[in-house]
This record gives sequence, structure tokens and C-alpha cells, in this order.
Amino acid sequence: MNRTLITILFSVLVFSLSAQDSKEEKIKALINEGVELHDASDYKGAIEKYQEVLKMDSKNLLALAEIALTYHVTQKYSDSINACKKAIKHHKKNELLVTVYVTYGNTLDIIGNTKKAKKIYKQGIKKFPNATMLYFNYGITLAKVGDSEEALDCFQKSSQLNPNHASSHYVQSLVASDLRMRVPAILVGWRFLILEPTGERAKIMQEGVSNLMKGSTKKNGDEGITITLDALMVKEKKENDFSMVEMIIDLSGAVDLGDDDQEQTEEEKFVEKINKICKILSENSGSKKGFYWEHFAPYFKELHDEGHTEALAYLIKLSTNEKAVQDWMEKNGDKVDDLFKWSDNYEWK
Repeated sequence: MNRTLITILFSVLVFSLSAQDSKEEKIKALINEGVELHDASDYKGAIEKYQEVLKMDSKNLLALAEIALTYHVTQKYSDSINACKKAIKHHKKNELLVTVYVTYGNTLDIIGNTKKAKKIYKQGIKKFPNATMLYFNYGITLAKVGDSEEALDCFQKSSQLNPNHASSHYVQSLVASDLRMRVPAILVGWRFLILEPTGERAKIMQEGVSNLMKGSTKKNGDEGITITLDALMVKEKKENDFSMVEMIIDLSGAVDLGDDDQEQTEEEKFVEKINKICKILSENSGSKKGFYWEHFAPYFKELHDEGHTEALAYLIKLSTNEKAVQDWMEKNGDKVDDLFKWSDNYEWK
């Protein structure tokens, strides 16, 4: 092969590689522009950018994932489903498919095809068994149709995979409460309020958790106090048996109703109640079985042992905007910071 031919072939190769690089750079730029337009609620503009990419590369996974999401947001559900199908057909194990499966499942759920949505989530979970959002969204679909126990399993998995995913804890606490799993609902609710101590969801969670912590005691005028024990809650179980903690909550509730001691503030009583619960968890952690004993109890055991229960109590009440709580926060911000720092460095079991 002569030198001239080699030079020509080399020049063609360089030009081809340069053109390919230029195409990829343009595709990347168009997708970024599309994402910015989507975030600015210019969905029509975003779709046009993604469509331009797909004209250049009809199988581009990122463009398919993004356009499917934008179609979903704009209620073009058929187009969203088609984009998801195409992405799944041409790509097998790319992690970006997690987003595609979530969009696909959500879209099917919205149009009322719950059976197919459940199938899609299961397919996605089989491919990506460590994808937090697949378990979480599958759980939402299950909860909508009343499959509470299976939904709870999904939220347990999503919160275990990502202990910082606030929504997994928020919904999990609500579902556990509906299933009359009082202590698990309280523990998961506490964790949520560490992750998200302010806002509307925090207000709802604070109220729900505080009510659960009051126990099942009632004051009957001058006749005294009645404790009604929920047989399902105190019944001994093979897993997640919190019957001792249930008893402590109910007895503490009875003490609160009958206690006319003006020396202790409501906030101080609340701190004391949390200390009692955490002490029981600390004493029994490691000897009990079940997800909540094995995953959440060690967290609150260590929180208690490290001296953060007071900060936890006031953090739980932060969304109430009560003056006593705000005053404590202003004076003890360092204690809350220490709690956050400890929590951020905690190694989940």
C-alpha cells in the first residue's frame, strides 16, 4: 500500500471519528436543553428537543427516558408507554432503565391498568433488585388497591436500600399505622421527622406519631382511667413483637392522664416518654426478630445511647411551631446539629 493511499485512509478515519464526536456532542447538548425546558415547564419545547435527538439516534436511551417522562407529565400516556417500550426493547441492563420502568409503571397505574403496572414493576425489580424507586413506586401502586401488607414489604425494602429516602419512611409509617402496627409506625415516623422535620408532611406525621404515642388510655370523668389494650398490638409474635413497648406506651399514657404535676412541662414529659421507649429498644435490640427490630431498633438504640433523645423529641415537635419548642431550638441548636451529624454517619444494619 503506497504512502498516498495510507494518508487518504487515515484522513477519512480522522474525519469519521471527528464527525461522530460532533454528533454525540450535539445529542448531549440537545438532551440537556430538553431537560432544562422540562424543568422550566416548557414541555412542548422539551419534546421537540428530544425528538430532534431521536431523529439522529432513534434508540438513544437517555432521550427515550426523558421524552417518556415528559409525555407522562403532559398526560400523553400512550406516547409515554410507546417510548418506554422502545427503550426496554433496545436496551437490556442499562441502569437508566430504572427510570423507564418507573415511568412505565406510573403511567399504567394512572390509566387504570394496575395489573399491567404491577407486572412492569416486577420485571424492573427482577432486572434491578437494588433500585429504591422501583420498590417505592410498586408499593404505592399496591397501597392504592388495598394490598397493604405487600405494599409495606416494598416500603421496607426501599427504606432499607436508601435510608435517606424520606418518602419511603413517610408512606411506610402511614401503612404500618393502618395495619395497627403501632410501634413500627412510630419508629419509622420518627426517622421520617429526622429526615424532614418541617413542612406539610412533617405536620401530618408529627400529629399521627404523637397520637400513637398517647396510647389507648381514656379518662372517665371521676371514675378513673381506662386502658384498652389492642389484642393485635400486644399479641406475642414471631417477628416484630413489640408487645413490651406497647405496654410501656399505654402505661405512660395513663400516667400522663392522671398526672397533675405542674413541675414538668408537656415537652419534658414527651422527652421522658421517648427515653422510656428507646430504653426498652436498647435493652431488647439484638434479641428480637423482624425487620423493625433488626433495622430500626438498632438505630434508635444507638441514638439513645449517644444521648440524642432530647434533641429527637424537640425535632419531632418542630413542625408544631409551639413557642416552648422554638425557644428550646434557639438555645440548643448545637444538640440538633449533633443529632444530624451522628445520624449522617450511622452505619445502617
